[in-house]
Amino acid sequence: SSKAHIVPNGWEPDYFVSRQRDIAMVRPRDATPLRIAHVGNLAGHTPPHDFLNSLQQFLTDEPEWRSRIRVQFIGRRSPGPDNALRTFKFPEVIEVVDHVGKRDANRLMQDSDILLLIAIPDLERYLPGKLFDYLAARRPILVFGSRGESSALVDRLGAGVLCQPGSGAALRDALATLQKPEMLRQDDSVPDWLREHRREALASRVFDIMENIAVRT
Repeated sequence: SSKAHIVPNGWEPDYFVSRQRDIAMVRPRDATPLRIAHVGNLAGHTPPHDFLNSLQQFLTDEPEWRSRIRVQFIGRRSPGPDNALRTFKFPEVIEVVDHVGKRDANRLMQDSDILLLIAIPDLERYLPGKLFDYLAARRPILVFGSRGESSALVDRLGAGVLCQPGSGAALRDALATLQKPEMLRQDDSVPDWLREHRREALASRVFDIMENIAVRT
């Protein structure tokens, strides 16, 4: 019998305003700027430096994109990430927003074109809480960094792509993929997964586990 049970974080539907029209709408290819958002704290376990290096290389190689892209970082920042953002070579593409409430954060997710998730090797077995909200926001997800649980889930649900560090061209290609209409398709994969990972459903699962343990003992 199992000696350990892992119950994931989950998400709360009440924090999301229904925006079905926006979710179903495919962004026109010539619309500018492309809005990318990282929503959540930037601390030691989520360093943005590799992403910023690839973005800087991309914008250096293809300067026409400097007016066609905006990257928003929303939330608290530790000194290292904060300095990296403020000294970025192309400050016109970066927008820094301090901490906002949960509902406002989720609204900003839904208002974005692409959601950025930073994944490092040390957290390859970890599903961050923001990923649940990212999926609930129904926006394409750019997992930037290392392969792991997050990139595997996003790939399995068809909800985004993984981009590994070190190449501006790789970032450009990932952004191009995330703008394709199929990235917003309305199949059942994400809704079914979200239904199973509501905190109410997960709490019920916890009680079932506890009852089974009590019966066995």
